[in-house]
Parts: sequence; C-alpha cells; structure tokens
Amino acid sequence: MMHAFTGKVLHVNVTNRKTWVEEKSPEFIKKYLGGIGYATRLAYDNIPKGADPLGPQNALCFACSAFAGTTVPVGTKHGVASKSPLTGFIADSLSGSHFSEMVRRAGWDGLVITGQSPEWLVIWIDDDDVRFLDARHLLGKGTTETQEALREQLGDENVRVSAIGPAGENLVRYALIDNDGRQVGRAGNGAVMGSKRIKAIAVRGSQPV
Repeated sequence: MMHAFTGKVLHVNVTNRKTWVEEKSPEFIKKYLGGIGYATRLAYDNIPKGADPLGPQNALCFACSAFAGTTVPVGTKHGVASKSPLTGFIADSLSGSHFSEMVRRAGWDGLVITGQSPEWLVIWIDDDDVRFLDARHLLGKGTTETQEALREQLGDENVRVSAIGPAGENLVRYALIDNDGRQVGRAGNGAVMGSKRIKAIAVRGSQPV
C-alpha cells in the first residue's frame, strides 16, 4: 500500500498565489492512511483556533485515499475537510471519482488551500505546475457545465475537475463540491471553497502510481 503514496502535500495560498510543498513522513502516512483521516489531520494542523469558517484562515484540505490511482476496486476516493460554516466544527466528507487518481498522478497525496482570492479563479494543477486561471466566465454555471467548459478550455478530456455551483458561489452553508457527478457533501465545504473565490480545481497528472 505504501508505494502508492508520494509523501507530498501541495499548499496553495490564493491570497498571494503562493505555493509550497510539505513532505510527510512514512509514520504520518501509516497513522492517517489517507482519505478522511488524512484530510482531517491536515485541517487540524492548518486551521488556527477561532478561524472564521468563511474567512481566509480556514483551510480546505483534500487527501487521496490509500488506494487512489491503484487497481484496487472502488479504491479511488478522496476525503475533504475544513471548518464547517454550518456547524463551526470539522466538516469532513468522502467522495469517489477519478479526481483523486489524477491528484495522485500529479504527484500529490493532498492539497491544503488557504487564503481568500480577490477575484474568482480556477486552480489548475498540471503535475507540479500550478497556475491560477480567470474564472469569471464560469460564474453562475452548474458543476457539470463548469467541468465540461474547463476540459474544453484546457484541451484535454482527461482533466479532472472539482467544482462548485451557484450555491457555493453564494455561500450557502451546506453547499457541496462536485466532481464527475460525485459529491463532497455535508456541512458546507462548497461554501468554504466559494468563500475563497475558487470556482474549480482542475488537475492533470502524468506520473505512474
């Protein structure tokens, strides 16, 4: 199982558009395994006490499951965690789809997104190249339409996209995040993503798992 992990977490601050890489030890990986456990630990480590769930200090944390990108049946999942705008406690959720496979193939076990962008954007992760794209033309679109538009814009049907719809844009406190028709639901992670003015996260990876 351990060979699937990269040991790397990508940190993205959308306020200043800076990125950095955190390396995780084998001991950390064995303890938290991936998915919700890993994402929740990332949230615990990166969200300061008293942080506003809809403010820049909240962290939106994604973590690939232990078997993401492998041939293990139904193993390609990811956990997402943040501070919930609905409850004020940890918001955690698990989702399937190939999004986690692509994150892993891009070289990452997890993503930690902090800050608050002044403009609406798309985070475009192409292996270790991270770019910030204008998302104004996507505002008001549903999640499926957003995913299709980004694949067309980026010229690759294999790009995987996690996106919010109008509910997330308008900070509905139970808004979800959708990827390929599968959702990160419960407790408002979509609102957290919207508060950071992130319309979508698009990922393409070329590395073997």
